Amino acid sequence: MADEHRLSSRKTAAIMRRELAGGDPDFAFRVMTSALADFRHTHPANRPDFLVPPESTGSKRWDTLLAAVVGRECDRLGIPRPPWTKPEPLAEEWVVTTLAAPSEQWIARIRAGTPEEFSRLGLWVHARDLETL
Repeated sequence: MADEHRLSSRKTAAIMRRELAGGDPDFAFRVMTSALADFRHTHPANRPDFLVPPESTGSKRWDTLLAAVVGRECDRLGIPRPPWTKPEPLAEEWVVTTLAAPSEQWIARIRAGTPEEFSRLGLWVHARDLETL
């Protein structure tokens, strides 16, 4: 895919906002992970465009998640994190799942697989769920 057609943080947040408003958090999450894959594979000269601060997704939780995953990817790529990718911890912990009523066993699985940098922010998301093929 040509870099100009890849998702940026701004495009991703806008799509996430639309999907969350429409009641589809699963699709919002999938767009976010697709954007991370785009970021990984974009030409280094085009990475600054991806790192321009996005507008809000309409949700503090989702804004924090997007910032955290982009910041983690910056660390993995060895590039400096922009300030917006260093969010404050959430006031209330959030287990990131699209299940309406996750079991205690499911929540335990997510917590066990959450990278420390996410748990410090009050985000519980399994690292494997952030990976794409």
